[in-house]
Amino acid sequence: MKWLLRRLLALWVRFTLRNAESEPRLVYLRQSYPLIDWLELYEPAAERWKTHATGDRRPFNSRDVKHKDFLFPVTLPPQSERTFYLRYLSQGPVDINLSLVGASSLAESLSKEQMAYGIYFGCVLMLLVWSGLVFVAVRDQAFLAYFAYVATFGVYMTVNTGFAFQYLWPDSPRWANVCLIMLLNFALLTALQFSTTILRARDYTPRMFRVARLLQVLAALGIALSPFVAYSTLIRPVTFLILIAVIFMITLGIVSLLSGSRPARFYVIAWGAFLCGSVIFLLKNFS
Repeated sequence: MKWLLRRLLALWVRFTLRNAESEPRLVYLRQSYPLIDWLELYEPAAERWKTHATGDRRPFNSRDVKHKDFLFPVTLPPQSERTFYLRYLSQGPVDINLSLVGASSLAESLSKEQMAYGIYFGCVLMLLVWSGLVFVAVRDQAFLAYFAYVATFGVYMTVNTGFAFQYLWPDSPRWANVCLIMLLNFALLTALQFSTTILRARDYTPRMFRVARLLQVLAALGIALSPFVAYSTLIRPVTFLILIAVIFMITLGIVSLLSGSRPARFYVIAWGAFLCGSVIFLLKNFS
């Protein structure tokens, strides 16, 4: 672990806060991206620096505020100016997304976010129930694959947004990172299975069907390696594999449409925007 930390590049952020009022002021510094491995805030104190050490490689209880994002309460003395330092260190992408809010504004924004997340995950559950009922009714293997994809992607989003670490495994930071790689690969595997099944790739595009099987084998290999290989070693190859696979699925839909597959028109319309958005999202991992 010490050798790994020496290889990683730490990023530093310096900022100055000023309180021109005659009373102390409590504000919250918020880092919205929750997948930072090690994050420290250095706050100037009377005689020495006060360190707030957290990150998703540390137990969830290390956080000053028990929330999925990183929240640092800072009290500014009256008529004062203070300079703070933030140190980021992570094996994956680092998204520096900082904001400074008061207590009342924070409570209001968190309330709205909780409602939005509730609607989002509620829709995921509804989609999961719908696809499961359709599979039971028609016994089409495409809907079974879609059910598995929605379930996997839904769990992945709880990890990506920080909810899983907060509520499911707050004392298991290593598993929080391992399961992220596993879920990404499993989501890829099930998405490819759904695509090849709904588009009848074996019949219409047999060569592309074999390519899809190769991509699935690579995804299964990523699942097998994730408990044993460092997150920093796997994240970029896995992201690259997913990027290639998403572009492949877009191409598969278009080729199937041109080959006369009727479901392809619905696939291209329904999944086209989603897959193109996925490409844009994945590109941030490569800066």
